[in-house]
Amino acid sequence: MLAGENAPTVAQWQACMDWAFADEFWCDKVDHLARVEGLWAKYVLQQNKKLKGKTPEEIARKEKEKAFIRSLYIR
Repeated sequence: MLAGENAPTVAQWQACMDWAFADEFWCDKVDHLARVEGLWAKYVLQQNKKLKGKTPEEIARKEKEKAFIRSLYIR
């Protein structure tokens, strides 16, 4: 399921982890990577729900905003 051609990229895993830690319910329950892997399907479903009905331009603008915000963080 999460291996081979269908495997998420590192950026997708990072987005899933960011989502989990930002989520009010899951933030204190993520204590190991297996939990993140278990949350993958829920994350994908929520992302698809968010994108439903949006134009490609809106999606691109939102991704650009996210990239800008991520660039503000010190790494």
